Amino acid sequence: MSNEGKACDAIIRLLEERAGKVRANVRRSEVTNGLPPVELDFDIGDQHVAVEHTLLQTFAQQIGSAKQFYELALEVVSSLSGQLPKPGVYKLYFPTFSTVGRSMTMDMARNALREWVIATAGQLHASHPERRAKNVEPFGHEASITGAPTGLPFEITLWRELHWSLAGRFDGVLTLGRFGPENLEEQRVTQMTRALTNKCPKLQKFKQAGAWTVLILEDADISLSNHVTVADAFEAACVGREDLPDEVFLIDTKTDPWTVWKLKDGDKIELSEKYWEYAEAALDDVTSE
Repeated sequence: MSNEGKACDAIIRLLEERAGKVRANVRRSEVTNGLPPVELDFDIGDQHVAVEHTLLQTFAQQIGSAKQFYELALEVVSSLSGQLPKPGVYKLYFPTFSTVGRSMTMDMARNALREWVIATAGQLHASHPERRAKNVEPFGHEASITGAPTGLPFEITLWRELHWSLAGRFDGVLTLGRFGPENLEEQRVTQMTRALTNKCPKLQKFKQAGAWTVLILEDADISLSNHVTVADAFEAACVGREDLPDEVFLIDTKTDPWTVWKLKDGDKIELSEKYWEYAEAALDDVTSE
C-alpha cells in the first residue's frame, strides 16, 4: 500500500502550522495553465504551493526485490523475536536478492527459514551460553553462522551478541538485516540522482510560475537506510543542479509515528536537527481517488 497520500498530508500539516493558515483550492495531478501534473498543488494564504513525492530506492530494483524479501522474512522474524535462547540478541541477515523461486510455496519457505533459525540459534547459544560481566568480557561476545535453509536458493546469516549492556528486555530478540551490494553508497547516490531528475524539472516549472515548491522523499527501507545516509546521498546528488525545489523533506515511514526531517530550506542543504512526528492513523490519504 502506498504511503504517498499520508506522507503529503504530513508535510502539508507542517506547512499549515508554520503559516498559521490552512490549505485551500487543492488539486491533484492536473495539467493547469500549461504546468505539468504534480501530486498536489494548493494555496496556503496568498502562497501557491506545489508538492511532489517519491519513494526512495537504495539500489536499482530494490522495491521489486524487497516485496518478496519482506513477505518471506517479516512474519518469521516477528514470530520468533523474544523466543530465541537467552541470553543474547540476534539479527538475521539476508542477501541483497533473496527470491524464493518456483520450487517452493511461501509457506514452505517460511517453515524452512523458521526451522533453520531455531536450530542455528541453539548452536550459537550452546557455544557461549552465559553473559559474562564487564570485567571479564569488556567488549562482550559476538558470533555468527551462515547457511542455506533447506530448499532456499540462497544463504543467510544469523548473528548473536552477548554484551553486559544488553541484558533484560533485549534477550531473545530477533531483528532483521539485509546485505547490500558492495558499492551501496554509490548506488544510493545514483538512485537519489534519478529521483531528483524525475521530480525537480516539474517543480521547477511551478517555481518559475511563482509557486513555493516542495519535494517529499520517503524512506521505507528498514534494513539498509536511515536519515543520515539519505541526507548524505541527497547532498551529493544536489551538486551541480540548478532546478532544486524550495524545500525538501525526508519522511521516514519505517516505524509509527513517522518522522520528518528537512533536507533543504531555501539555499541551505543540510539535515535539520529538528524533527517532527506524525502518527500514521491521524493522517489523511490526500492523493487517493
